[in-house]
Amino acid sequence: MGRLVLPINAVPQFAPLPYSRAAGVFKTLQEFPMIEIKTPKGTAGNLYLVRPDTKFDSKGTYKVDITLNAAEAGQIVGACKEEAIKVFGPKKAAKTEIPGNENGDGTITFRFRSRSRPNVYDSKSNLIAPEAIEASRIGVGSTIRINGKAETYEGFGGGVTLYLLEVQVIHLVTCKVSGFESDVEGSFVSQDKGVLNR
Repeated sequence: MGRLVLPINAVPQFAPLPYSRAAGVFKTLQEFPMIEIKTPKGTAGNLYLVRPDTKFDSKGTYKVDITLNAAEAGQIVGACKEEAIKVFGPKKAAKTEIPGNENGDGTITFRFRSRSRPNVYDSKSNLIAPEAIEASRIGVGSTIRINGKAETYEGFGGGVTLYLLEVQVIHLVTCKVSGFESDVEGSFVSQDKGVLNR
């Protein structure tokens, strides 16, 4: 998978907007509000909806990956490119990191993240309680939509990052607790009420 970088020939030719670099004359990054991002329906990848991922960050991060086909992903990529140009200017934006990983089958995967737990809705737009989200075991392959925001950052050469606000689960694929298939010839069945997948 490869990171998306804004190519030179994709930069629209227009008069420069106020950039963030020259203090006292041009706008700062903080003066550019985050832009709303609403994805179409896509395929869920890794999901941290109830408990944050603390593997690389002790504070924890809620996050969701969504994979879209190239045509659908183009709307998100385009919005992020426009934001990079508006904030950094065409020259710097051409080298700015844009969200999205290109997959070998032509699809693009985006990662949305947040410090706060996102709201999760079912296909009928009913808000799901955290304990019900956990019980549903929403897994990889589920069909989802994401509401989020995109914001620029200056570090590491500059870029655009995607923040997670809300997730709607359209079609559920449950993640399995057990790593084994049921054996029809087996005789042992636990009577322990603590069995997780019963």
